[in-house]
Order: sequence, then structure tokens, then C-alpha cells
Amino acid sequence: MGRYNVALGDFHFATSVKTYRATAKVLIHTARCRLFLGSLSSALLALREALSLEPGNMDALALKKRVIELQGYAGNYEGARSRKHWKMARQSYEAYSKACSQEGCSVPTEVQCWGVELLIVRSDFSEAVVATE
Repeated sequence: MGRYNVALGDFHFATSVKTYRATAKVLIHTARCRLFLGSLSSALLALREALSLEPGNMDALALKKRVIELQGYAGNYEGARSRKHWKMARQSYEAYSKACSQEGCSVPTEVQCWGVELLIVRSDFSEAVVATE
């Protein structure tokens, strides 16, 4: 339903119960929620735990590959940004956005800010204002 914060809250409540035992399926859903909220490192932690329970789980392996891919785009963006290589930064931003689209999630707010930053660098202030709305 797209209410990922609520789902994570439910997960955290469930894990506080003494009798709770993690399953790979629940951990994968948790990782997906974290991915959709833009928390790549915590998504990766949930996937590592899922894979420790079921090492060959294809869903976990595929999602782990996607999360690592997104982390790569984020690192590439930050590196290009720090060197002021705006064309490379734009490519990383667009690749990240496309990957989110393929995964069926919205682009995290932090990544949307990259787009605004890139518009400002191009002095496209009117589009930057529109993008923030």
C-alpha cells in the first residue's frame, strides 16, 4: 500500500516480542521497505540476515544486487559532484532514478534533491523551483 514507515514500525514491534523468529521472507519485505525509503545500508543489512537464513534465496539475492547497484550510483554521484563533473553526476542521478522506476519504488527524497541541485548547476532556476514542489 506504499506505507513503508508504518510497515517498518510493525516489523520493529513484532521483533520486540520474545517469541519472534526472523524468516527470510519477512526480512526481504523489510529490506524492500527500507529500499523504498532510501535507506540502502539498512536494506542491505536485512538482506544479509535473510541470506544467512536462506543462502540461496533468489528474491534476496536479486534485491541485494539491486541495492548494491543503487549504492554504486550514489557513490558515483557523490564522487562526480565533489569533482564538479556535472555530466557524470547527471548520468548517475538518471541511472538511480531509472533503477527505482524498474524496482517499482519512488525516487527517495535525497536523490530527488540531486536532481534539483543539477538543475541549479545548469542555472535552470524555474525548473528547479518546479521540481521542489
